[in-house]
Amino acid sequence: MPGHGPATSSEAIATTRRYLDRLEARARQLVLEGAALSEVPDASSLDEFKDWDQYDTIHRRNASIVFVRIEREVNFK
Repeated sequence: MPGHGPATSSEAIATTRRYLDRLEARARQLVLEGAALSEVPDASSLDEFKDWDQYDTIHRRNASIVFVRIEREVNFK
């Protein structure tokens, strides 16, 4: 039994993986360019996913979290 709603399709899983991969790549690029955390939500827009429910709110949060994780990884190797 799924923990949060009905089971999903393999296509939905692949789309989510693509989103996460693109988000990580964009966040890594911003870290390497020396972007400030305050710039990240606007600079990391992924238009392919903009029609997702609550994209504006959730993506901005996701982008900030991934940016900080990568920034820590890059700066504290």
